Amino acid sequence: MEHWRAWAPMLTRLTATGLALLGLAGIGWAAKGSGEFAALATAPVAFGLAQMAGSGVAALASPAPVDPAAAHPAAPCAPPPTPPAQLPAPVAGASAPGLTGDGRVILNRAGAAELQRLPAVGAKRAAAILELRQRLGRFRRPSDLLRIRGIGPRTLQRMMPMLVLDAS
Repeated sequence: MEHWRAWAPMLTRLTATGLALLGLAGIGWAAKGSGEFAALATAPVAFGLAQMAGSGVAALASPAPVDPAAAHPAAPCAPPPTPPAQLPAPVAGASAPGLTGDGRVILNRAGAAELQRLPAVGAKRAAAILELRQRLGRFRRPSDLLRIRGIGPRTLQRMMPMLVLDAS
């Protein structure tokens, strides 16, 4: 019996640590199913903060540039940021109701043909976007697209410069 008394504190700590880790794993598993959490966890900080604040797509599509040298004067020079994805060329002579003047897709007005201008959107995914828009009535934020199978946070990030929610 004396032998177990020496190990009791260590076994108690080990059991408590294991239960704490299981609790954290459960929280992570429950949050994993939330599309909003996934978008905020992998998107840039400005994207997540703008989504939480409820601002429009215009603020998300063109965040203010930050000078890395000003933020960290002692830090070595960082490589230049990658340029934003090229916007699709506007259709000459055609004024589609789902496109802005500069060729961006208006998410709440675009048809299947205009939606297919977005990266990773083919005919099936465009149909799924239209079906979701009909179910929701309208998209309230770009992250609503995360509900569509095949559109994840990275794909949404690639789409952001090429889309707007509503015509302004």
